[in-house]
Amino acid sequence: IQPKDVFDRDGWVERAHVTAFLKLLGAQAIKRPTFDFQGVTENQQAFLKTAVAFEDLAVAAYKGQAPRLRSDAVLAAAVGIHSVEARHAAWMRQLFGITPAVRAFDRPASRPQINRIVASTHFVSAPAKMSARTDPQFTG
Repeated sequence: IQPKDVFDRDGWVERAHVTAFLKLLGAQAIKRPTFDFQGVTENQQAFLKTAVAFEDLAVAAYKGQAPRLRSDAVLAAAVGIHSVEARHAAWMRQLFGITPAVRAFDRPASRPQINRIVASTHFVSAPAKMSARTDPQFTG
């Protein structure tokens, strides 16, 4: 997959990540969840705190899943996205006023750990569990 194949018309990096995986996984991709950020996107400090947590979580998730990937194409996309997520994490940490990189090596997180953390936020639900989609007002 080439960058020109996944760059969406708005240029949003996260959307390009989703597009890349949708193209690679096809019917095996999970259905789009529903998001409700419960007001944390309405305030800059709350947004930054949440962004730090989720960007760090994304880095740990990609690292944790890398050994499980059997497709070279999927692994290549995941590694490419992982490096961007790591830069996002460092950037959000800098904006929030904390050290961008605190360890020489990032720690991986398992899928059950990631699922437990995401579930504890109540930000993400399967489409059938929520009836309305909430778009964030504060996006940085």
